[in-house]
Amino acid sequence: MREERLSPAPRPHTRIAVIADDLSGGMVTGVQFAPLGLRPTVMAAGHTVVRGAERLGHVIPVWDTASRADVPEVAYAKVRTATRAALGLGVNFFYKQADSQLRGNLGAEVKAVIDETGARGVLCCFANPDIGRITVGGQHLANGQRVQFGPAGEDAITPVRESYVPAVLAAQVEYPIVRIDQAVVGLGPAAVVAAIRAALQGTGPVVLAGDAATLKDLVTLAAAAIESGLIAASGSYGLAWGIAEVLKRTGGGGTLVLAGSTTALVRTQVESLSKRPSTCVLLLRPEDALAGRIDWVTTRALTEIQEGRDVAIVSPGDPDSVRAAFELGRKMGLAPKEVHRCIASALGEIAHQVLSHATDGQVQGLIATGGDIACATLHRLAQAVELTDQPIAGAAAGLLSESRIPFIAKSGACGGPDGLGDLLNYLRRRSFISTH
Repeated sequence: MREERLSPAPRPHTRIAVIADDLSGGMVTGVQFAPLGLRPTVMAAGHTVVRGAERLGHVIPVWDTASRADVPEVAYAKVRTATRAALGLGVNFFYKQADSQLRGNLGAEVKAVIDETGARGVLCCFANPDIGRITVGGQHLANGQRVQFGPAGEDAITPVRESYVPAVLAAQVEYPIVRIDQAVVGLGPAAVVAAIRAALQGTGPVVLAGDAATLKDLVTLAAAAIESGLIAASGSYGLAWGIAEVLKRTGGGGTLVLAGSTTALVRTQVESLSKRPSTCVLLLRPEDALAGRIDWVTTRALTEIQEGRDVAIVSPGDPDSVRAAFELGRKMGLAPKEVHRCIASALGEIAHQVLSHATDGQVQGLIATGGDIACATLHRLAQAVELTDQPIAGAAAGLLSESRIPFIAKSGACGGPDGLGDLLNYLRRRSFISTH
């Protein structure tokens, strides 16, 4: 049995290093960790990165080994040297960046990380669904075509001749290659953890090749790698993004977003939030708000936050839903303004209930869109706000006077299409830095 030299499972306080075969790839990979409040620092010379890492707190050193076009033996030596330097910095999780079209020395560079760290296994997934690169059945596709038959196959310097990921890896590494099929990934992190642990039962290191066709798949693989105690992974910036998403959750708790504004911009911002795997969007129906039936929303929101997700509670704001809410209110003897006030009060009550039942540190922040909702929330919490910052134009941030939880009030008409996401990232950075 090989000796594992490093602590087993990365957590938000873990020191991560990125070792890239290409400068631009290293930069776009490193920046995936920036929303955690970390400082990815990219330099071509390893000794310069070491000096920078010694000076900066929360740094992620990013080595560019410029090894994509090297012969395998040279690439192996470069990556092993960079890995050794990272070990000297106290790094305990290694991300070996590689090309999303399988160009370069994928197997040799993974082998270098294994040989230098003593890692029992490395999870590899080169998919990046955002740009049309997916892996299904072990075959790596770019825009629906096996990569060897696309532009990568005609690359003048590093042409790709094989699209089957296990074969690409096996060409340069003698360790067993264990494929994790899409069917297993689709079952969720627990199934992938079981597959990884089964593969690690042998006496030597293994290379795990995972399928991924969606962003959710990348998060699943990342979560399983961390839960399994792996100390290294390899992929394009897609898997790095997945790891960063998981580390956001394992940081503990989440942010509660109250979105009741009827503006089209807020609806767009909520739609953007719904695409984030680390965010759960819950719909508060007007009939439930007017009748005071909010227990199910409160319970679900608290559960999601305890599991490390952000939660957005949304009251429908499209014109048809607003008219239906006003009609329901009319039947209850309520004017439109009173309907709006009842919905805002219900959102404020949900915030109060979540904060009352959450343990210290679980609620990392509150975001309220629209003045009425912010007012109703502060009134129910019976707290003032000590203003500290303006995270984006049209929004003010501060600390609740008693609980010291960050609070942001945002005008319904401010921010870009991902304005709420920008505020979540802002609070994540604050939370991460404050606990390290």
